[in-house]
Amino acid sequence: MTESSIPIRALPKARQRSRPNGLKWFSYISLGILSNAAILGLAFFVLEQIPPTYTSKAAAIIPGVGSQGSVQLPGVGQASSNPGEKSPYGYLLKVDPRENYQYIAMSDVVLTEAAAAVNTSVKDFEEFAKPRVSLDRGTTIIEFEADGKSKLEAQRNTRAFYQALVKRIDYLRAEESARQDNKTLLALDSANSNLKKAQTKLSQFKKNSPLKISEQIKNLSEEVESLRVERANLLAQQQAATSGLRQLEANLRLSTDQAADALMLQDDEVFKKLWQNYSDISANLTILNTQWTPNSPQVINLKAKKQAALEALLARSQQLLGKRMD
Repeated sequence: MTESSIPIRALPKARQRSRPNGLKWFSYISLGILSNAAILGLAFFVLEQIPPTYTSKAAAIIPGVGSQGSVQLPGVGQASSNPGEKSPYGYLLKVDPRENYQYIAMSDVVLTEAAAAVNTSVKDFEEFAKPRVSLDRGTTIIEFEADGKSKLEAQRNTRAFYQALVKRIDYLRAEESARQDNKTLLALDSANSNLKKAQTKLSQFKKNSPLKISEQIKNLSEEVESLRVERANLLAQQQAATSGLRQLEANLRLSTDQAADALMLQDDEVFKKLWQNYSDISANLTILNTQWTPNSPQVINLKAKKQAALEALLARSQQLLGKRMD
């Protein structure tokens, strides 16, 4: 039996078809878009869950005004006292006095008072309201800020913070006023006592001495006049201290509208130049008043310049604010 071999051809292997490149890139892009959408959706969801925070701002301005006391005594002359601080930002001061207000504002006493005003604890007030004070360099403005969960709450927190500071300053002003008054009154009592003793001694000497003119009488007369001048100077110092403390009391008593107006004015370059000119003239006039009488031509001329500078300042403020500034 003859075996015959039949050749068997191998079948070709099936080729695996690959996805087109376009379909592969479409899958990648779709996956990226879905991932970004999921991330953005999660971010928006988180933001929706976080309550919004509002911030309220207020401001106060410290005007550069000095104080001076003067007393006119018959037969003696005029005595005056000038503290030499024409402005709290004078060239003699190397420390911005607003930093003192900033320190007082962030003290425990002020924060406790502010927290009590909004019926919360000091810890919660500091944590949620976040009261803060900032100084605008180159100006006389102090800014107060506080946060809140709503606009009304933020305004209430800022108002409580500001009013607590004013209350603390009022207390310190009254305390300083009492101390200055006691110091001045003690000096006045001593001067009055010495004056009365000298006058009594002079009267007795004139009455008992046969000499009408003598060196002793002359010395006693000079002593009496010296004591009179000393007493007049003390009176002038008392007037200056009282005037300065009253000015300090009024420095921070500004409404919210006035504070907003002050912020608008301090951003205007023309107003700044007019204010600087007015301050310089006022300082020069204060110095001139200590050297000349009020009716002297120099004083009258400088007063006219001061009035003109004031009118220009008021006109500029009216142009900016739409109303005349008091």
